Amino acid sequence: MLARIILVTLITFFQLSFSIFASAFCIMPNDAKIPYGFNVIGQNIGGLEKAKAKELLTSTVGQQQPDVRIILMEGQRRWIFDSQRFDFNYDFDKTLTEIIDNSRLTDLQDVVTLVQLQVRQQDVNPSLSWNEEALTEYLDNIGNLSYKPPKNARLEYQNTGELVLLKEEMGEELDYDVIEQKLLEGIHNYDGKNMVLELPKKTVVPDVLISDLTGIDEELSEYTAYLPNHRNRTHNIRLAVNAIDQTLIKPGETFSFNSVIGDVNIIQSGYLLAPDLLDIGLPDTVGGGISHLASAIYAAALTADLEVTERAPNFAEKPFLEELAEGADRDAVIAYGSLDLKIRNNFSHSVVITSSLENDVLTVRILGSSTMNKI
Repeated sequence: MLARIILVTLITFFQLSFSIFASAFCIMPNDAKIPYGFNVIGQNIGGLEKAKAKELLTSTVGQQQPDVRIILMEGQRRWIFDSQRFDFNYDFDKTLTEIIDNSRLTDLQDVVTLVQLQVRQQDVNPSLSWNEEALTEYLDNIGNLSYKPPKNARLEYQNTGELVLLKEEMGEELDYDVIEQKLLEGIHNYDGKNMVLELPKKTVVPDVLISDLTGIDEELSEYTAYLPNHRNRTHNIRLAVNAIDQTLIKPGETFSFNSVIGDVNIIQSGYLLAPDLLDIGLPDTVGGGISHLASAIYAAALTADLEVTERAPNFAEKPFLEELAEGADRDAVIAYGSLDLKIRNNFSHSVVITSSLENDVLTVRILGSSTMNKI
């Protein structure tokens, strides 16, 4: 009796399996035919040759370019997104090819899925193509207007000698991946009425958090230099001072002057033609004067007992740091791409370089922890 039950069960299973596979092979696609069970833009294209399906979809839409306008909002600001401005087009060839490719049978689950499509039709959004460069430029312009920069945590050195720790502030920027996805959804779901999309934002985390500065409680070294009065030169040093100020060097990390300042030779840098040193007859260079700041940092690093891994001495007899008895040998000359100042934090705790320029007085401080040890 038991054997008979098992035999009947096996026969039933094989009959069911055969029915499923037979049904699947009736609806499975070939290289040019759409499988049954698929709708695109409300049109049932199952069983059609690819060329016929494309003809049906094109005639249904009337054209292959959607005409969609979406209002983008960010606070009180508004922009109008016009799909035709960015050459959005329905790509029916790609849509149909993907349906065929994704419907090929690879296992039993694929067979079951194809059979289920006979009962429950699947709606497929047509693929879209567009002018990506134009859309990126458009979103960049919006993003620049809505961007809120983050603010690093920082240490402020008070005249009383007290170090005050200020918390970071998170920034905001346009979430490009989400906005693109929302625009595509808007095009597919557009009903001719006003469609409003609030611009999605994402948080921008600062480079330096308050946790990175916790425990920094004392000044390891300070160097003060008096700058000669030269407008362009002082302008360059001020830009570099603002870039260097509050630079964090974690244990084992290496500070690079050129990496922090960037390429001063490009127009966008804001650096001007100026002499590196005054009254020695050399031609002016873009960014002239920043070696004075590098030399002050080098001097402060030596006093703080940090490890200097790269430094180019001054070839001129006249030093940047005239008040030092060692003269030009204590200078650090900078030339982007060739000459750099690199300082490794060889302590067990982070250190911070602060720099300021007030009334032609340049001050560099290196701050650290009273409990730090060499590593």
